[in-house]
Amino acid sequence: MSTCPSNSLVPRFAICQFYLNHGYCRCRVATLVTDEELSNSEFVRDIRSHAASYHLGAEQFVLKLLNDYRDFPGAIVNDQGQEVIVALSVLEDIAARLDWVREWACTSPPPRGRLHIRKEARERARAIATILRAANPAKARFWGVRGTNDNEDRPI
Repeated sequence: MSTCPSNSLVPRFAICQFYLNHGYCRCRVATLVTDEELSNSEFVRDIRSHAASYHLGAEQFVLKLLNDYRDFPGAIVNDQGQEVIVALSVLEDIAARLDWVREWACTSPPPRGRLHIRKEARERARAIATILRAANPAKARFWGVRGTNDNEDRPI
């Protein structure tokens, strides 16, 4: 662990007081997925592709999601930097809608075309994307990002 910004007096590779008191360091944060990100078709495609890459059924995927959320050793923050908690009602809604989970998260998205999230499914998608982002920060850095010289649509 490097120097913790929450306590600048903590030397490198030492444990900060917050960690000792709470069991996790506030330095490990994941951001809540925003409406703007959910409106980005490529971001949605990348979330769905990542979720489908686990090759799990809907029930197993929901259990994995809940376990990842429970085991995340940090904080999830909103765009103002305030810690937020994914609502239990949203997680229960996800668990109750296994058909939606099977279609949305356990099946690869189409490679082309615009993807959108219906209004009634927006909070479920936000919860899934936020938990997956928290559990996989290295991969999530590139969700929705495409190269500027992407020539997929150009004929050769």
